[in-house]
Amino acid sequence: MTPPPENTRASTEPATPRGSGSLAKPQSTADRVIDALIRLDFASRRHSQVLREQFGVTAPQIDALRVLATAERPLALSALSKEIYLRESTTSGVVDRLEREGLVRRTRARDDRRVVRIALSKKGRELAERLPRTTKLGEVRRVVAELPAEEANSFLATLEKVLEKIEPVNGDERRKSAASKPRTGGEATGDEPAAT
Repeated sequence: MTPPPENTRASTEPATPRGSGSLAKPQSTADRVIDALIRLDFASRRHSQVLREQFGVTAPQIDALRVLATAERPLALSALSKEIYLRESTTSGVVDRLEREGLVRRTRARDDRRVVRIALSKKGRELAERLPRTTKLGEVRRVVAELPAEEANSFLATLEKVLEKIEPVNGDERRKSAASKPRTGGEATGDEPAAT
Protein backbone atom coordinates (compact mmCIF):
# COMPACT_ATOMS: atom_id res chain seq x y z
CA MET A 1 0.00 0.00 0.00
CA THR A 2 1.30 3.44 -0.87
CA PRO A 3 2.08 5.49 2.29
CA PRO A 4 0.12 8.71 2.70
CA PRO A 5 1.79 11.98 1.72
CA GLU A 6 4.14 13.42 4.32
CA ASN A 7 1.93 16.44 5.01
CA THR A 8 -1.07 14.27 6.03
CA ARG A 9 1.03 12.21 8.45
CA ALA A 10 2.31 15.39 10.15
CA SER A 11 -1.22 16.57 10.84
CA THR A 12 -1.57 14.05 13.69
CA GLU A 13 1.51 15.40 15.54
CA PRO A 14 1.97 18.63 17.53
CA ALA A 15 2.77 21.59 15.34
CA THR A 16 6.37 22.77 15.28
CA PRO A 17 6.76 26.42 16.38
CA ARG A 18 8.16 28.73 13.73
CA GLY A 19 11.90 29.05 13.98
CA SER A 20 12.21 25.84 16.01
CA GLY A 21 14.22 22.88 14.78
CA SER A 22 12.35 20.32 16.89
CA LEU A 23 8.79 19.55 17.86
CA ALA A 24 7.49 21.56 20.81
CA LYS A 25 6.45 19.48 23.81
CA PRO A 26 3.33 20.63 25.65
CA GLN A 27 4.10 21.85 29.16
CA SER A 28 2.74 19.96 32.14
CA THR A 29 0.67 21.86 34.69
CA ALA A 30 3.57 21.67 37.14
CA ASP A 31 5.92 23.21 34.57
CA ARG A 32 3.45 26.02 33.86
CA VAL A 33 3.11 26.77 37.59
CA ILE A 34 6.89 26.90 38.04
CA ASP A 35 7.20 29.08 34.93
CA ALA A 36 4.59 31.51 36.30
CA LEU A 37 6.35 31.72 39.68
CA ILE A 38 9.71 32.35 38.01
CA ARG A 39 8.19 35.10 35.85
CA LEU A 40 6.62 36.70 38.93
CA ASP A 41 9.92 36.57 40.83
CA PHE A 42 11.85 37.98 37.84
CA ALA A 43 9.34 40.81 37.37
CA SER A 44 9.57 41.68 41.08
CA ARG A 45 13.37 41.70 41.06
CA ARG A 46 13.51 43.74 37.85
CA HIS A 47 11.03 46.25 39.27
CA SER A 48 13.13 46.57 42.43
CA GLN A 49 16.23 47.15 40.30
CA VAL A 50 14.50 49.92 38.35
CA LEU A 51 13.36 51.60 41.57
CA ARG A 52 16.88 51.45 42.96
CA GLU A 53 18.25 53.05 39.81
CA GLN A 54 15.61 55.82 39.88
CA PHE A 55 15.35 56.58 43.60
CA GLY A 56 18.32 54.85 45.25
CA VAL A 57 16.09 52.57 47.33
CA THR A 58 14.77 49.02 46.96
CA ALA A 59 11.14 47.87 46.85
CA PRO A 60 11.08 46.79 50.54
CA GLN A 61 12.59 50.15 51.52
CA ILE A 62 9.91 51.93 49.49
CA ASP A 63 7.20 49.92 51.25
CA ALA A 64 8.65 50.96 54.62
CA LEU A 65 8.90 54.64 53.59
CA ARG A 66 5.31 54.68 52.33
CA VAL A 67 3.97 53.09 55.52
CA LEU A 68 5.90 55.52 57.72
CA ALA A 69 4.74 58.46 55.57
CA THR A 70 1.08 57.61 56.21
CA ALA A 71 1.46 56.57 59.87
CA GLU A 72 -0.07 58.93 62.42
CA ARG A 73 2.89 58.47 64.77
CA PRO A 74 6.30 56.74 64.83
CA LEU A 75 6.01 52.96 64.61
CA ALA A 76 7.64 50.19 66.58
CA LEU A 77 9.65 47.71 64.52
CA SER A 78 7.05 44.98 65.11
CA ALA A 79 4.26 47.20 63.80
CA LEU A 80 6.25 48.23 60.73
CA SER A 81 7.16 44.61 59.92
CA LYS A 82 3.47 43.64 59.96
CA GLU A 83 2.60 46.49 57.63
CA ILE A 84 5.21 45.55 55.03
CA TYR A 85 4.75 41.77 55.42
CA LEU A 86 8.35 41.01 56.45
CA ARG A 87 9.89 39.33 59.46
CA GLU A 88 11.23 41.65 62.14
CA SER A 89 14.82 40.57 61.47
CA THR A 90 14.42 41.51 57.79
CA THR A 91 12.63 44.77 58.62
CA SER A 92 15.44 45.67 61.01
CA GLY A 93 17.90 45.41 58.10
CA VAL A 94 15.64 47.59 55.95
CA VAL A 95 15.50 50.24 58.68
CA ASP A 96 19.27 50.07 59.23
CA ARG A 97 19.90 50.90 55.57
CA LEU A 98 17.33 53.70 55.54
CA GLU A 99 18.85 55.17 58.70
CA ARG A 100 22.34 55.11 57.18
CA GLU A 101 20.96 57.10 54.25
CA GLY A 102 19.40 59.62 56.62
CA LEU A 103 15.85 58.73 55.53
CA VAL A 104 14.52 57.54 58.90
CA ARG A 105 15.38 58.07 62.56
CA ARG A 106 14.95 55.88 65.62
CA THR A 107 13.58 57.40 68.82
CA ARG A 108 12.97 56.06 72.32
CA ALA A 109 9.41 56.00 73.66
CA ARG A 110 8.96 58.48 76.50
CA ASP A 111 6.89 56.09 78.59
CA ASP A 112 9.26 53.14 78.08
CA ARG A 113 12.85 53.80 77.06
CA ARG A 114 13.26 50.17 76.01
CA VAL A 115 10.81 50.67 73.15
CA VAL A 116 12.35 52.04 69.94
CA ARG A 117 10.09 53.72 67.40
CA ILE A 118 10.83 54.61 63.78
CA ALA A 119 9.85 57.78 61.94
CA LEU A 120 10.73 59.50 58.69
CA SER A 121 13.33 62.23 58.67
CA LYS A 122 12.74 65.38 56.64
CA LYS A 123 14.83 63.88 53.84
CA GLY A 124 12.83 60.65 54.02
CA ARG A 125 9.51 62.44 53.84
CA GLU A 126 10.64 64.43 50.81
CA LEU A 127 11.65 61.19 49.07
CA ALA A 128 8.42 59.44 50.07
CA GLU A 129 6.43 62.16 48.31
CA ARG A 130 8.24 61.38 45.03
CA LEU A 131 7.94 57.60 45.19
CA PRO A 132 5.46 55.58 43.10
CA ARG A 133 2.20 54.85 44.89
CA THR A 134 2.78 51.12 44.79
CA THR A 135 5.55 48.61 44.16
CA LYS A 136 5.30 45.45 42.08
CA LEU A 137 4.52 43.44 45.21
CA GLY A 138 1.92 46.01 46.16
CA GLU A 139 0.31 45.55 42.76
CA VAL A 140 0.33 41.76 43.18
CA ARG A 141 -1.24 42.19 46.61
CA ARG A 142 -3.99 44.35 45.10
CA VAL A 143 -4.74 41.79 42.37
CA VAL A 144 -4.90 38.93 44.88
CA ALA A 145 -7.14 41.00 47.18
CA GLU A 146 -9.59 41.46 44.30
CA LEU A 147 -9.94 37.71 43.70
CA PRO A 148 -13.17 36.04 44.86
CA ALA A 149 -12.69 34.76 48.43
CA GLU A 150 -13.07 31.11 47.41
CA GLU A 151 -10.48 31.46 44.64
CA ALA A 152 -8.04 33.36 46.86
CA ASN A 153 -8.36 30.79 49.66
CA SER A 154 -7.81 27.93 47.23
CA PHE A 155 -4.74 29.70 45.81
CA LEU A 156 -3.38 30.26 49.32
CA ALA A 157 -4.00 26.66 50.39
CA THR A 158 -2.13 25.35 47.35
CA LEU A 159 0.87 27.63 47.91
CA GLU A 160 1.02 26.74 51.61
CA LYS A 161 0.90 23.04 50.77
CA VAL A 162 3.86 23.43 48.41
CA LEU A 163 5.80 25.52 50.97
CA GLU A 164 5.19 22.95 53.71
CA LYS A 165 6.94 20.34 51.57
CA ILE A 166 9.80 22.63 50.50
CA GLU A 167 10.68 24.75 53.54
CA PRO A 168 11.72 21.91 55.92
CA VAL A 169 14.05 20.53 53.24
CA ASN A 170 15.59 23.93 52.54
CA GLY A 171 15.90 24.59 56.26
CA ASP A 172 17.75 21.31 56.81
CA GLU A 173 20.09 22.06 53.91
CA ARG A 174 20.86 25.55 55.26
CA ARG A 175 21.53 24.21 58.75
CA LYS A 176 23.85 21.49 57.41
CA SER A 177 25.69 24.04 55.24
CA ALA A 178 26.04 26.49 58.14
CA ALA A 179 27.29 23.77 60.47
CA SER A 180 29.96 22.66 58.00
CA LYS A 181 31.79 25.99 57.89
CA PRO A 182 32.75 28.66 60.43
CA ARG A 183 30.74 31.87 60.36
CA THR A 184 32.04 35.38 60.78
CA GLY A 185 30.07 38.30 62.15
CA GLY A 186 27.73 39.82 59.58
CA GLU A 187 27.81 36.78 57.30
CA ALA A 188 24.50 36.22 55.52
CA THR A 189 22.55 33.11 56.52
CA GLY A 190 20.53 32.85 53.34
CA ASP A 191 17.28 33.26 55.28
CA GLU A 192 16.65 36.84 54.24
CA PRO A 193 16.01 38.43 50.83
CA ALA A 194 19.10 39.94 49.27
CA ALA A 195 17.67 43.30 48.24
CA THR A 196 16.33 44.85 51.42
